[in-house]
Amino acid sequence: MDKLAKYGFQSITTDRIVSGLEASLLLRYFLTFLFIYAIGRGSYLSFLHPLAKFPGPKLAAISNLWYAYHWFTGRYPWALEAAFEKYGDVVRVAPNELAFMTPNAAKGIYGSVIKNREIFRKSDFQEIGENEPGITAEKDPEVHRQIAKQLVPAFSTKALRKQEDVIHQHVDGFVAQLRKYGMGSDNLEMKQWLDWLLFDIAGDMAYGRQFEQVKNRKSSTFLSTFGKVGLWGTTNQVTRRFRMLRPLVWMLIPPSVVLTVPTLLRLNRQEIRRRMSQRDEIKHPDYVEQLLPKDGKPDPTEDWVLAQANVFIVAGFDPMTNLISSALYYLLTNTDQYGHALKEIREEFAEYNDITGERLQTMKYLQAVIDESLRLHTNAAFGLPRVSPGYEVDGNFVPPGVTVQTCFFATTHSERYFNDARSFHPERWLPSSHPLYNPKYESDDRRAFTPFSQGPRGCPGLNAGYLQARIILAKLLWSFDMELTNKDAIDWEKDIKMFAIWIRPELFVQIRPANGNKS
Repeated sequence: MDKLAKYGFQSITTDRIVSGLEASLLLRYFLTFLFIYAIGRGSYLSFLHPLAKFPGPKLAAISNLWYAYHWFTGRYPWALEAAFEKYGDVVRVAPNELAFMTPNAAKGIYGSVIKNREIFRKSDFQEIGENEPGITAEKDPEVHRQIAKQLVPAFSTKALRKQEDVIHQHVDGFVAQLRKYGMGSDNLEMKQWLDWLLFDIAGDMAYGRQFEQVKNRKSSTFLSTFGKVGLWGTTNQVTRRFRMLRPLVWMLIPPSVVLTVPTLLRLNRQEIRRRMSQRDEIKHPDYVEQLLPKDGKPDPTEDWVLAQANVFIVAGFDPMTNLISSALYYLLTNTDQYGHALKEIREEFAEYNDITGERLQTMKYLQAVIDESLRLHTNAAFGLPRVSPGYEVDGNFVPPGVTVQTCFFATTHSERYFNDARSFHPERWLPSSHPLYNPKYESDDRRAFTPFSQGPRGCPGLNAGYLQARIILAKLLWSFDMELTNKDAIDWEKDIKMFAIWIRPELFVQIRPANGNKS
């Protein structure tokens, strides 16, 4: 030992022991601090926070883990629905967030205005990290109002008449391709075909882009990439709540998903540059036209036009393909309702070319099918979060800075507002003078049905969406007898998932010419 000490081994060993003890002690102090902090924070959030009086899952009161878990399962709307059933009409779903159930709450959050500007401002839920957010994510009410004012002419009655020709051209090509490639097959995957059609229309209406996916029977890079945006969107908005873990989570996701939005932005920027350089060569009016000055004033920045175009593409495609897919599913799994829809269209139109937007406005049952599909397959299934300025919602004062939302999915699927709420009954939307009217649904509370939202942020494309849906469904019903061949293998509500966008099941359809009809 003396020899070891002579060469310093004793002091080295002692130093290591002391250092180890100090590190162990520091770790104990750190863990003790974390424990005390966690207990203190949990106690504050549970008992002293301004939202402590509102009921909800205990985990949601002290952490964003409850919120994150249900989003990453793809079943967040159902989790909210279950929470309302357990806790009541107001539920605390995160430490600083409330979800509301009632139509009065939805009106208070989205419909309350002062001088035509919303009282509850947008949260950062839809932000994607760009300098220009686009009209849907724009937080400033005044900026939103100005952009919305610019877009109003694009959705006027006059504009819709011009757009109708474009819609017919795409749908006619779609029907022709189904006749050529779909006859006799039990495995025509209609969801994919509808995606091609609706994305073709969205690109043409947004900035005159001819994607020609129906013609080529192949998804564009744009559409293929968009299919991955759901996981990206969910990860983006959820991880904002976990700042320390956010970089790690992105590292664990496949690169193809991480690059989803950057790829979409790059592709869309290319289209905007093309469109702005060819501003005098367009074949028909499009939405970008409304953003470019015609009086010699300087063009807005490319980033600003790009941000609005991102909205045009997503809003023009995603809600519409959800609507038509779900409408077909519900019609083809409900024999009586399918028969009523066929009868109305085929008795009204002797020839395919007789089908026009104007005449379709009188098709009450077709409109009822569309509205019932919008009710059951709720596009905005969660409640579009807003930030409270310190205001009352349905009799509950919400402190400033608190995020609030509703859950349209829970509302439209509730027996409290709709009889047979989870069944497909278009007759609930029919006027009492219609032969298929059923008084059973007279007590339905239609205030609970706001598929295009309400207030200053209500969707300006309501009439354009209805026009597209009527034309597509009417021409399909007139042209084909259809059968859903995998209906025993799927259940729409159980199989759909919500990851920022809806992920829908495949629809395998057998189509046959209807009584020899030819378009």
